[in-house]
Amino acid sequence: MRIKTLVAGLLVCSGLLRAQDDPYVTKVVRVHGDAAKLNDLACPGSGLNCEASAPLRAIVLKGHAHMVTQVEQTIQELDAISPSPNSNPGKNVELTVYVLGGSTQPFVGAQDVTGESLSPVVKQLRAIFPYSHYQLLSTLVMRSALGQTAESFGMMGVALRPTPDLHVPTRYQIKFNSAKVSDAGSNLIHLARFEFSVRVPYVSGSIRVPVPGEAPQMPTQFSETNAGLQTDLDLREGQKVVVGKTNVSDSDSCFFLVLSAKLVP
Repeated sequence: MRIKTLVAGLLVCSGLLRAQDDPYVTKVVRVHGDAAKLNDLACPGSGLNCEASAPLRAIVLKGHAHMVTQVEQTIQELDAISPSPNSNPGKNVELTVYVLGGSTQPFVGAQDVTGESLSPVVKQLRAIFPYSHYQLLSTLVMRSALGQTAESFGMMGVALRPTPDLHVPTRYQIKFNSAKVSDAGSNLIHLARFEFSVRVPYVSGSIRVPVPGEAPQMPTQFSETNAGLQTDLDLREGQKVVVGKTNVSDSDSCFFLVLSAKLVP
């Protein structure tokens, strides 16, 4: 009997120690994603009392501390890969890229910037970069779903480095890893790893080709040089933002990249 009493006492003491080491707690877990869905994934079978609030973006956990800690970690891991409820499902982002050329001599085939759309941008550029001419070389538009990768490439009709005897279109590429709305209720559009690159042609020489009975011909050779930029950026919806300036090789000209983004159905 004394042995049984001793064992029972030890079990009671052990239970008291476990209760002290693993108390009953209440924890509020803040989330960025859908609180109800995260709650449904992480809480069943845990033995905890879990309540989710979508407006507050929070999940309240009630139970023993060690289980609360485990479920909280699961919620945070799921939340890190879940889309935000303000991610505007079904929306697309429409990105407009304006390529402006600044130069001492005008680009062939382009007109100086006029009108209300880009004139304020050019006014700001003139105050910093004293080029004689600011011209709209190309306007490029691309659309993609929020959260998706987007890429576009083609040729611009105006050569960024024109020559008297050669007019070769400039090849371009635009891409970004994803677009999303930065904050709840915000009109700030975030572009992750935005890249713009161009391959600018230039005359590199000529070859004399003998033709029997005709005057020697001098076909023009050309090569290409790369230019562009890469960055993460935030664009306020509808606002035009200058995001970069790149010189065109060793010429007295450059191009400026002006971006504008908006959400569309």
